[in-house]
Amino acid sequence: VDSIERCVVIATTNYPEKVDSALINRPGRFDKIYHFSLPEAKRRAIFLKKFFPDMEKTVLDECVKKTKGFSCAYFKEIFLTANLNDITPLEAVERLRNQLELCKKFSSGVEDDTFDYVC
Repeated sequence: VDSIERCVVIATTNYPEKVDSALINRPGRFDKIYHFSLPEAKRRAIFLKKFFPDMEKTVLDECVKKTKGFSCAYFKEIFLTANLNDITPLEAVERLRNQLELCKKFSSGVEDDTFDYVC
């Protein structure tokens, strides 16, 4: 096997508690671990304004409320969902929220991690 030089590997997960302890606790596997918390209301408003600069304040405020608990990746998904389906940002937020709820219901009580990955 050839060596790899000057290479950086980045691993991400939404479920750090599910990562095998042999990876976490073994020296040299992960030199640095960063935790990014979910964005607070002010940050969610900034993300929404970035993707929807013409959004009215009342709609923005409603979207900010309804995106509580969304990770940063969801804001791009809101943009894509709204534009690909020709719906409002608020409708896109509702659609994503409904999908998340369905995933939770579908995967509840299931031992297999597959559903966490898909959802």
